[in-house]
Amino acid sequence: MTEPRVVVCGGGVTGLTAAYRVAKARGTGAGITVFEASERFGGSLVTVRRDGLVFDGGADAFVAAKPQAVELCRELGLGERLQETRPESRNVYFLRRGRLVRLPEGLVLAVPTRFLPLIESPLFSLLGVARMGLDLVLPRRSSSDDESIGSFLGRRLGAEAVEILGEPLLAGIFSGDPNRLSMAATFPQLVELERKHRSLVLGALAARAKAPRPKPARPPSAFLGLQGGMGELIEALQAKLRELGCELVTQAPTERVERGERGLRVTIGRAGGAEVVEAERVLLSMGAGGIARAIDGLVPEAARELRKVPHVSTASLLLAYERRAVSHPLDASGVLIPRSERRECSAITFMSTKWAHRAPDDVALLRVFFGGHARPEVRFMTDGDLVQLAKAELAAVLGITGEPIAVEVFRWNDCRPQPVVGHNDRVKRVRELLGKQPGLFVAGSAFDGVGIADCIRQATEVAKQLVS
Repeated sequence: MTEPRVVVCGGGVTGLTAAYRVAKARGTGAGITVFEASERFGGSLVTVRRDGLVFDGGADAFVAAKPQAVELCRELGLGERLQETRPESRNVYFLRRGRLVRLPEGLVLAVPTRFLPLIESPLFSLLGVARMGLDLVLPRRSSSDDESIGSFLGRRLGAEAVEILGEPLLAGIFSGDPNRLSMAATFPQLVELERKHRSLVLGALAARAKAPRPKPARPPSAFLGLQGGMGELIEALQAKLRELGCELVTQAPTERVERGERGLRVTIGRAGGAEVVEAERVLLSMGAGGIARAIDGLVPEAARELRKVPHVSTASLLLAYERRAVSHPLDASGVLIPRSERRECSAITFMSTKWAHRAPDDVALLRVFFGGHARPEVRFMTDGDLVQLAKAELAAVLGITGEPIAVEVFRWNDCRPQPVVGHNDRVKRVRELLGKQPGLFVAGSAFDGVGIADCIRQATEVAKQLVS
C-alpha cells in the first residue's frame, strides 16, 4: 500500500521541521514534498559565512528555557554545535538621554524583583521606580479581555516602564508597537502572573523562589545559538529530509489549494507553467498573506481573517571592523534603543563578543537593526542608503568612525507578523474554519509565537496531526 502524499508549502524552519517529524515517523520514502517559493530554504533564518566571519541575517539564537529547539538540534546531530552566550556579555545596554546605561540587575523581562538597583540606575527616575513599586498593592484586573503590552505594563508598572522596557525590550522582539501588540499573544506568562498572584513583582519573586538553584557560580545562558550560525539548523534539516527520501523544491510558490476528488489539489507555480499536485494532507507554513491567497477560493472567511494580520518590514545590517578601530569594550550583548531617543536604528548587537566563533579575535562584528512599526520607510531605502545610515548610527552610539572591512545587508519586507490585540481570537477562528477542511493544516510565525522554539513547537504539534 502506497503511503498518502503529504505536501508542505513553505520551507522555513516550521515547514522543514514538520516535514522532518512526519518523515521520521513514517520512515524512508514516505511521500513528502516541501515546496518553497524563494530560491533557498530557511525563511528568515539565513547565515552567510566568508573570510572567517559568520553573518546571521535573522534570529541568531533561541530561548534556552523552551526545550523544543534544543531537542531538535540534538536529534539532528548538532548537540556539540550548541553554544551559550559568553558569560561576560550577558547584560545589555540601553541608550538613555544619549548615554549608554546598563540594564540594572533584578529585572525579569520587564518585572522588577529588586528595587535598589533600579533606584541606583540612571536608566529610571525615582518617580518611575516608585510607580513600579505600586504594583505590589494594586488590585488585579477584573476583565479578561485582551489588552496591549503598553496598556498592561502601564497599568501595572507605569508609563516609564512602557517607554524604557515595554517598547524596546518586549515589543522590540516583534519590531512592533507596544500600544497595539497583544499581551496575551506575546507574553502570556506575564498575564498569568497577574491572574495568579495579583502583583507581577510578587509573582516573579514566587517563581524565582520555586526555580531550582543553579549549581555553577554563573547562571546558565538565557539563549543558545549554533557555532556556525542558525543556518546550520536549516542545513541539517535539509540533509535529514533528503536522507529520508523527501522531495525539496525551491522557486515553487503555492498559488492555491482546492478540494479534489481524492483529497486536496495544490497548484504550484513553476518556471515552465503551473503544476497541480494531489495530496491527502497539506500543511501551509508560509506567511499569513501567502496562506490567504492560497485558500481564498477554498475557505474565503479564513483568508479574510489572515489578511487582517499586520506585517512590518525590517532590515539587519552586519558590519565588521578592525577591533582596534572600536574603542568601546563591547562588554554586553548589545544596545537597545527606545524610540524616545529619536535614533534611526532600534538595536545594535555585539555579535563577536556575544558569541564565540563569529569573527577572528582582531575583528569586531556588529549587527544594526532598522525598520519595524516606527520606521516603515526602511522598505523603500536602498542597500547603499542603509549602509550609510548604519555607519552613522554606530558613530553616534558607539563612536566608531572608521570604515568597515565587511558588510552584509539582509532585507525582510513585510515579513514580521504583528500579533496585535485580538490575535489569539483571530487564530482560533482561522483554525476552526480550516478544521472543516479535512487534511488542511497551518502553522508558523503568523499563528502562535515568532521565535525559533515556538515555530518548532508548532511544527511538532501539527506533524502529529499529519501523521495520525
